[in-house]
Amino acid sequence: MEHFADERWADFVREAGSQEGREEMLNHLSAGCNACQESFQFWQGVAAASSREPGYEPPAAAVRIAKSLVLGLTPGARSTGFSVADLIADSRLLGAAAGVRSGQNGPRQLLFISGTVKIDVRIESVPESTRMWIAGQIVDFSTPDRAVPDATVSALSPSGQTEDTKTNEFGEFDLEIEEEPRVRLSLKILGKNEIWVPLRY
Repeated sequence: MEHFADERWADFVREAGSQEGREEMLNHLSAGCNACQESFQFWQGVAAASSREPGYEPPAAAVRIAKSLVLGLTPGARSTGFSVADLIADSRLLGAAAGVRSGQNGPRQLLFISGTVKIDVRIESVPESTRMWIAGQIVDFSTPDRAVPDATVSALSPSGQTEDTKTNEFGEFDLEIEEEPRVRLSLKILGKNEIWVPLRY
């Protein structure tokens, strides 16, 4: 069964796109696709959270300082060699589904944007260990097929741990690292500045 991309579900919950496309997606949900049902519920939650704070935009200076603190940089320091991805969705900020006691111990889904690059990340604790599993996909809307193959993805921790991998032909990656606060990802994509993705906000 073919699934719809996150961008389509984001448009769907905002009531964007053609009526024909929306009907096709409704029929797909009615057919019982669990994966797309999860995507639909996630984006429905994002839309609901956004509607509760219309027009909220923190001052640009406050955003720069917060990012500097998260990444361990000196506020005001400049670098032209990297950019910091913006967090636009976090499954922990969405309320637990009806009947679910708490979602804090389950997988965490994060969505980041940096320019034309979208980074979808899933974080889970590795059972019976002190490690965390990080999986995700990198998509670049400026390229014809949107896939970002052969990008270097590194997980970095404040204690100096480093784990590296490469994206596959679909821009997907996964790796493990010891679980620590303030772990971040470094993405090195050909032709672009390095992108830093803070995983602990």
